[in-house]
Amino acid sequence: MDPARAQAAVRGVADARWTPPRRVARWPEIQGCIVCTPNDTHVDIGLAIAAAGRHLLMEKPLAISVEGADALVEALARATWC
Repeated sequence: MDPARAQAAVRGVADARWTPPRRVARWPEIQGCIVCTPNDTHVDIGLAIAAAGRHLLMEKPLAISVEGADALVEALARATWC
Protein backbone atom coordinates (compact mmCIF):
# COMPACT_ATOMS: atom_id res chain seq x y z
CA MET A 1 0.00 0.00 0.00
CA ASP A 2 1.25 3.44 -0.91
CA PRO A 3 0.20 5.95 1.80
CA ALA A 4 0.83 8.98 -0.42
CA ARG A 5 -1.39 7.54 -3.14
CA ALA A 6 -4.14 6.72 -0.62
CA GLN A 7 -4.02 10.21 0.85
CA ALA A 8 -4.17 11.76 -2.63
CA ALA A 9 -7.25 9.67 -3.44
CA VAL A 10 -9.23 11.23 -0.57
CA ARG A 11 -7.91 14.77 -0.94
CA GLY A 12 -10.78 17.20 -1.34
CA VAL A 13 -13.42 14.74 -0.14
CA ALA A 14 -15.23 16.13 2.89
CA ASP A 15 -14.78 14.03 6.03
CA ALA A 16 -12.57 11.49 4.22
CA ARG A 17 -9.77 10.03 6.30
CA TRP A 18 -7.02 7.61 5.47
CA THR A 19 -5.17 5.33 7.85
CA PRO A 20 -3.43 1.98 7.50
CA PRO A 21 -6.02 -0.83 7.41
CA ARG A 22 -4.91 -2.41 10.69
CA ARG A 23 -5.55 0.87 12.55
CA VAL A 24 -8.98 1.68 11.13
CA ALA A 25 -10.60 -1.22 13.00
CA ARG A 26 -9.68 0.49 16.29
CA TRP A 27 -11.58 3.71 15.50
CA PRO A 28 -14.38 3.83 18.10
CA GLU A 29 -17.09 4.78 15.60
CA ILE A 30 -16.34 1.79 13.34
CA GLN A 31 -18.68 -1.18 13.87
CA GLY A 32 -17.50 -3.28 10.94
CA CYS A 33 -15.07 -3.37 8.05
CA ILE A 34 -15.33 -4.37 4.41
CA VAL A 35 -11.98 -5.68 3.19
CA CYS A 36 -11.21 -5.41 -0.53
CA THR A 37 -7.44 -5.68 -0.57
CA PRO A 38 -4.94 -7.98 -2.28
CA ASN A 39 -5.63 -11.60 -1.36
CA ASP A 40 -2.33 -12.08 0.47
CA THR A 41 -3.28 -9.34 2.97
CA HIS A 42 -6.67 -10.76 3.97
CA VAL A 43 -5.54 -12.86 6.96
CA ASP A 44 -3.46 -10.15 8.67
CA ILE A 45 -6.10 -7.47 8.20
CA GLY A 46 -8.92 -9.83 9.15
CA LEU A 47 -7.14 -10.89 12.33
CA ALA A 48 -6.66 -7.24 13.30
CA ILE A 49 -10.37 -6.59 12.73
CA ALA A 50 -11.34 -9.63 14.82
CA ALA A 51 -8.96 -8.56 17.60
CA ALA A 52 -10.66 -5.15 17.62
CA GLY A 53 -14.04 -6.86 18.03
CA ARG A 54 -15.46 -5.53 14.77
CA HIS A 55 -17.68 -7.23 12.20
CA LEU A 56 -15.96 -8.34 9.00
CA LEU A 57 -17.10 -8.64 5.40
CA MET A 58 -14.21 -10.11 3.41
CA GLU A 59 -14.11 -10.28 -0.36
CA LYS A 60 -13.31 -13.69 -1.84
CA PRO A 61 -11.13 -15.55 -1.19
CA LEU A 62 -11.22 -15.41 2.58
CA ALA A 63 -7.55 -16.43 2.60
CA ILE A 64 -5.00 -17.94 0.23
CA SER A 65 -4.46 -20.99 2.42
CA VAL A 66 -6.65 -23.31 4.46
CA GLU A 67 -4.56 -22.48 7.54
CA GLY A 68 -5.18 -18.76 7.05
CA ALA A 69 -8.92 -19.28 6.59
CA ASP A 70 -9.05 -21.47 9.71
CA ALA A 71 -7.21 -18.80 11.71
CA LEU A 72 -9.72 -16.16 10.63
CA VAL A 73 -12.74 -18.34 11.38
CA GLU A 74 -11.37 -19.18 14.84
CA ALA A 75 -10.51 -15.54 15.64
CA LEU A 76 -13.93 -14.33 14.57
CA ALA A 77 -15.66 -17.10 16.52
CA ARG A 78 -13.84 -15.90 19.67
CA ALA A 79 -14.85 -12.26 19.10
CA THR A 80 -16.96 -10.91 21.94
CA TRP A 81 -19.77 -9.68 19.67
CA CYS A 82 -20.55 -13.17 18.29
